[in-house]
Amino acid sequence: MRKEYQSINYTETMKFHVVNTYKIVLFCTVVVSLYSCTYVSEKVDQVFGNSEEAELDSDLKAKELELKERELALREQEKLNTEVSQTSFQANARVNGSAVQLRSDHSTTAQSLKSMKKNDLLQIIEEFVPDGNYGQAILKEKTDFYDEYYGNFSFSLPKGKAVMVEEQVEGNRYRISYMDAKTKSKGFAKINSGSLEFITGKAWYRVKREDGLTGWVFSEFVDKI
Repeated sequence: MRKEYQSINYTETMKFHVVNTYKIVLFCTVVVSLYSCTYVSEKVDQVFGNSEEAELDSDLKAKELELKERELALREQEKLNTEVSQTSFQANARVNGSAVQLRSDHSTTAQSLKSMKKNDLLQIIEEFVPDGNYGQAILKEKTDFYDEYYGNFSFSLPKGKAVMVEEQVEGNRYRISYMDAKTKSKGFAKINSGSLEFITGKAWYRVKREDGLTGWVFSEFVDKI
């Protein structure tokens, strides 16, 4: 009876140890698996994180380069304006017409900076001669302009005004246009070529006014002194 009891006790003990050993092995396996998953996850995050950071750094560098280029261009423009403004005003020309426009660039379509009066004094800083300005002309006589759609009268321009030549409509007649700076309305007219002085390679002057304002004016509206 005692031997049978000892045998049963031994069997139970072995079962206990086997179960505990299995639990320990299972626990270790789970721990290793979790560690491996965490390690792989960290590596994946690191790879993709580095890729995103590299792309972000590339975008930032491109934006920084663009900002530096803009800043350099602004500095060059400011330097040019400063050099012009620091130069003492020395008049060497005067306006020969009324309501002559000082423009931001050497074109009749450029933004008007100032409307100048006859005999206003100017200092010519630079001269520009374009290869050709066949799309622009000077009126040789007073001309009426009309609305494009309804044909209603819009405004009149005096002799000497610069206009845009839109097209040759028939024979020696041309369709011209002008944007009125005050009303912001565009008028059109048809006129003979003999009433237009086409601008073909004539100079524009970059000038400075007595008040320091600089801009461009067509040479036909300026007399050198």
